[in-house]
Amino acid sequence: RAPVCRYVIIFMSACTSDDSNGNVARAALPRLLKSFPAKATTDQVFLLDPLIPAALEHMDRDELASIARRKLETAGLRIGHRIRWLATGMFLGDPLSGEQLDHFLSGGPDARVRELAAFLTVPAVAIRVRSLSPGSLAMLVSRLGRYFAPVPGGTDGPIRTALDALSRLPSREATELLQALLDDDNLAAWREPISEASDAQRVVRLDAEFEPPTILDVASVLKDGRPGGAADLAALAVDRILDLGEQARDGDADLWRRFWSEEAHGKPATPKIELSCELALLAALRPQLPEGVRVEPEAGHAGNRRADLQISYGDFAVPVETRVTSSRDFWTGVTARLIPRHARDPRSDGYGIYVVFWHGPEHAKVPSPTGKPPRTPDELQGRLTQQLPSKAQRKVSVIVLDVGPPQRAASATTVVSSPAARCSPASPAPGALLPEARESTGPARSGTSR
Repeated sequence: RAPVCRYVIIFMSACTSDDSNGNVARAALPRLLKSFPAKATTDQVFLLDPLIPAALEHMDRDELASIARRKLETAGLRIGHRIRWLATGMFLGDPLSGEQLDHFLSGGPDARVRELAAFLTVPAVAIRVRSLSPGSLAMLVSRLGRYFAPVPGGTDGPIRTALDALSRLPSREATELLQALLDDDNLAAWREPISEASDAQRVVRLDAEFEPPTILDVASVLKDGRPGGAADLAALAVDRILDLGEQARDGDADLWRRFWSEEAHGKPATPKIELSCELALLAALRPQLPEGVRVEPEAGHAGNRRADLQISYGDFAVPVETRVTSSRDFWTGVTARLIPRHARDPRSDGYGIYVVFWHGPEHAKVPSPTGKPPRTPDELQGRLTQQLPSKAQRKVSVIVLDVGPPQRAASATTVVSSPAARCSPASPAPGALLPEARESTGPARSGTSR
């Protein structure tokens, strides 16, 4: 029977490769699939590979779905059979089949994953991967990515095809699925390709959701400086935080004392813990922001990650991550948390702010990964800036906020490395829109706020 079966399938493959033979395929495919032996050997199972994509192309979808369900109900169905019929249901858009395939892959030997990979690399099947639902695409990346490492510079394979398909979808669901894949420790080898797909998808989504500003929106921005986008919002926030740094260095006791625990006679004793400094910044920043711009603590972002603060206006939001110089991870906070975990939120468009509270060199004892502990705010700013990836330098601001007592801070500076840094010493009126915010382009700049 095997040679006869093979000849029939070769004949069907020839029929289905020619559109003029579509009627022959539609008549013969249902009978071939129904009669295909449930206990076919491993070699014979591969004979389904040209038949199933042909059936997806020519057969009535309901009829094919019915055949797939009956096959899956067969007792003792071999692994290769079950994988292919579950995948058939998934390609037909049946969410239950996708869930069953995911469950079947997770609860068995590696042979199941290899069987699916072999089926998905059949050319007539591979071209259909892009048509899968977002959930099914993410499932393929999750399951296959645990067993197969990426090929440097590779552009083929079902994993890359699924990632590329996800990167072109403008939906929130695709954003969340890609973030979940990024957070999956089992996919560490695929982190870079997933990250690239996530970045591309965010751009696609922003383009799809973009609505041109109305005349009233433009008038509002020009009149009172209300942000017109994430770039405007980030520039506004950086400017106001720098203003607070100037006030603290100018001797505003009510401000700098908020970041210190005091002795009985009111002398500064020890720096407050990170959370207290964060809340002190929150309380000082709120009155400085224009009407409608909000700053809130512990803001949730994609992947259930949380930033220390979030500054928001309308549909835009900029995450703020804070550290004190005694924190063990303050050297990596911007690259390990702010950029990969928070700035990916579509509302931020990649913008984010990293604030380090400087209480003095005696409280900055954690050495950098490549050198000794910093002795000045300028030195700390320079080292943190060097760690920024080139792609992030345009949108991520690093601020070292000097909150030391005035007599010690008099010779120090509040420093910033920021695409949104002010271009002159003059401080704009509350709510004024910065020139950099309107442009929102160009390399990062550093300097003092004076």
